[in-house]
Order: sequence, then C-alpha cells, then structure tokens
Amino acid sequence: MNYLLIAVISYLLGSIPFGLLIGRMVGGIDVRSYGSKRTGATNVLRTMGPRYGGLVFVLDALKGIAAIWAARWLLPDNAWAMALAATLAVVGHIYPIFAGFHGGRGVATGLGGVLGIFPWGFLAAALVWWLVVWLTRYVSLASILASIAAAATAGVFFALDQTHIAIVTYCGLIALAVVISHRDNITRLRNGTESKFGQRVSVK
Repeated sequence: MNYLLIAVISYLLGSIPFGLLIGRMVGGIDVRSYGSKRTGATNVLRTMGPRYGGLVFVLDALKGIAAIWAARWLLPDNAWAMALAATLAVVGHIYPIFAGFHGGRGVATGLGGVLGIFPWGFLAAALVWWLVVWLTRYVSLASILASIAAAATAGVFFALDQTHIAIVTYCGLIALAVVISHRDNITRLRNGTESKFGQRVSVK
C-alpha cells in the first residue's frame, strides 16, 4: 500500500505544471503555444527569458526531490521506494494530469531526482551539461548527454559496489526517457536546424 501511495503522490507532484502556471500568471501566455510547445524550463527560457526559465528549472527539479522526501517518510531507507518516487515524478512532469497530459521533457525533474538519491550522478550530469552547452550552445544535446552521464556514473559506482541497483535502474530509465522525449530535437540536430541556447521565440 505504501508503494502505491508513493506512486500516486509522486505522479501528482510531478504533474504540477510550473512552466504553464508561471507563463499564465506572469506573462499572460500559454507557453505550450510557442517554441517547442512544452512546459519545461527551456521553453520558458525562450519565451520569457532567463529569470523565469531558471525559476521553472529549480521548481521542476524540486518536484523530483519532494517525491523522494515523501518516499523516505513513508518507507525510510528503501532505495526502490525512492527510485519509484523519482521515476513517477518524471512521468508526471512529461504527462501531467493537470495540463492535459502535455508537459515538459523530464530533464529538470529527472535531475532533481538524481540529486536526491545519487548526488555524484547529478554532479557528473551538471558538468557535462555545462560543458556541452558551452561548446555547442545546444541545450537539447546537453540534456541528453547529461542524463547519459548520470546513468554511466551510477553504473560505475555500482560496479565498485558503492551504490544500489535501484539507483542504477532509475538513472538508466531517466536517460532513456530524456532521449525518447528529445526525438524531435535529435532530428533537428541531425538536420542542423536545432535552436541554440539564448535564442528567443516571438511571443505575440
């Protein structure tokens, strides 16, 4: 029963569409009508600027962390419960019940979950993200490679008997989810038409 409760709480937390809410409250817009049509931090950045893009990133990341806190409260010291919570928060972010099941790509919430259960993976992801953005200016490519870096780091730690298989499973699932949710970006990257960091979209 506790696992079911954790799953429901985590999904509902992940479903809070901060990008959509901030777009409506601050800018009077539906961010899903612009850019990538998503509610995540990158699209908010492109439609409303870095102040609100950064705010949405932090809030979306906190959804993953909050889900893990809930799991720790209900089932203390249970790695599988934390992995379940973090995963369902990402599912909620991508398919939010409060926003017509059309949300973000899962990056910020997924990395928030990584920070909550495997800080070394978060550090690896953050370093890769900043390096790739600095070198290429492609946020999508940076997000994909960062999620893979977190999963690879978890695999290395597991091989060294320094982390739980549940953590490896979670990081692997997040990497897979991020890659799948960026399918259209991958196509644009191949075609050379992907938007770069700092590019704004026209909001009318």
